[in-house]
Amino acid sequence: MSELELSLFRQRSHEALKQKARRGALFLRLAAGYVKAGRDRIEKDSDQRVQDALKLVFSKFAEFQSARQVHVWLRDEGIVLPVKSRNTEERGIIWRLPAYNTVHNILTNPIHAGAYAFGRTTSKVSVEEGRKRVRRGVRRPVAEWDVLLKDQHEGYITWEQFERNQRVIADNATGKGSATVKGAVRRGELLLAGLLRCGHCGRKLHVAYSGKIGRYNCYGARANHGTKRCISIGGLGTDAAVSAEVLRILRPLGIDAAVKALEAQATETSAAQDSSSWRCSRRGTRPPMPVDNTMPSILPIVWWPVSLSGARTRRCRLCIALKAISPQSWRGSQRRWASESVSS
Repeated sequence: MSELELSLFRQRSHEALKQKARRGALFLRLAAGYVKAGRDRIEKDSDQRVQDALKLVFSKFAEFQSARQVHVWLRDEGIVLPVKSRNTEERGIIWRLPAYNTVHNILTNPIHAGAYAFGRTTSKVSVEEGRKRVRRGVRRPVAEWDVLLKDQHEGYITWEQFERNQRVIADNATGKGSATVKGAVRRGELLLAGLLRCGHCGRKLHVAYSGKIGRYNCYGARANHGTKRCISIGGLGTDAAVSAEVLRILRPLGIDAAVKALEAQATETSAAQDSSSWRCSRRGTRPPMPVDNTMPSILPIVWWPVSLSGARTRRCRLCIALKAISPQSWRGSQRRWASESVSS
């Protein structure tokens, strides 16, 4: 009888939590950037430094289109992010250099898009070697969340931006076994890696290099069925045709692109300087004088990285634009970057 009563109490308590969550009033733990404003309401953290740090993460993701590259850029620039302290004696916000999970959680948490969500994860039970194994924290698709209430509070981004960010992150997950994802931009001479499909079987074309010469190959049929590969085409001619078409379309937009590049350069420099000023103000020291390490541009519509110190981590955002504009300029920049790496 006592076990039955305990089970009933447990069910009633769980149902009470779900009822509160359906009203959007259940907050078990808040993400950095938000604080409670009453019993069933939250609002943005009034600390402007916290707000600026989160806005910087979203702006850099819109620029890099990669959570990993945002993480690398923040670490290279020495920019710290706010994290909720788990220590009961140090409640509140602590600042530290971000781990990858910190950046990923900021980008994938719907609370930053002004939405209330409950039931984003679940548990899966399986039997392994005759024993029950429970996997907790398994992420569920948005359509399977228990509660999703949009426009519940002020967000750092819109819901449309949040959905677009999730699609980009999903497309970058090449290691998840899906053949539909495009993949993040990677190193290499070829321009269309991850974007081309086989005209015979529809599978994604793989990239293979012999020295610096690359080819697009379809190995899907051979890997899955043991048959011959469908096609194998040279990369130089394909990239040259696509580059010429992209250059033709982008040429009228050269002035606007150059203006946006200057604005992006100023924004990135100010973000790094603001973070440095915050740290120096806490230590009572003077921030270092800014140094102009900008790289000379080859073409007016090509966007170069701001500083040589972070050039290697920011090549991914250059490769598509630069290779599309001029493959010769891209190969020249690769050789120059290699010489700079050796000299440094």
